[in-house]
Amino acid sequence: MKVGTLLQETQFYIVKEIHSDYITVTINGQEVNLGTKYVEKYVISADEYSSTKKMSRTDLNHFVKTKQGTLMTLCFDKQVDLDNVKKLLDAGKIAETKQALIPEQRIIKGVHHGLDEHGRYNFIDMELPKESGSYDSRLRHVDPRTIKYCICAGVKYECK
Repeated sequence: MKVGTLLQETQFYIVKEIHSDYITVTINGQEVNLGTKYVEKYVISADEYSSTKKMSRTDLNHFVKTKQGTLMTLCFDKQVDLDNVKKLLDAGKIAETKQALIPEQRIIKGVHHGLDEHGRYNFIDMELPKESGSYDSRLRHVDPRTIKYCICAGVKYECK
C-alpha cells in the first residue's frame, strides 16, 4: 500500500462493549476497537433513530427498495399460516381461528438484496448466526405490502 491508495470499507459490526473513547465490536468472530468519533461520523445503526417521518406505503416501499445493501430495521406482518387456520376451522374453534387470522408483527435487522420473483425483499436477518454452506440460512422474505416501519440511518420511516 502507498500514500494515495484508495480504500473502501463495508462491514457489519455487533457492539460488544462501550467505552468513553472507543467501542469494542465483533466482526466475523474477531474483536475490533473503533474510536467513538469514527463511529459517530461514519457508522450507522440498525435501530437507533433521532427523528421520525411518516410517508405513504408506496413511498415507504420505494425508500426501502432504494436502500439495497444498507443496514436497517424493518417491522412487518408475517404471513398468516393458512394451514393452521384451516385446522382450527375444521375443529370448530372459531375464537382461535379469528386470532390466527391476525398477522403477527415481526422486527428484523439486517440488509436486503433486492426482490425475488414474487416481489418480496430478500432480507438477510443479521441477528441470526450464519451457518456454513453456500445458502445463507438467514435469508427471509418480506412482503413490501406488510411493512409498518423502517429504521435507517438515524430516521424511523413510518407508514401513514
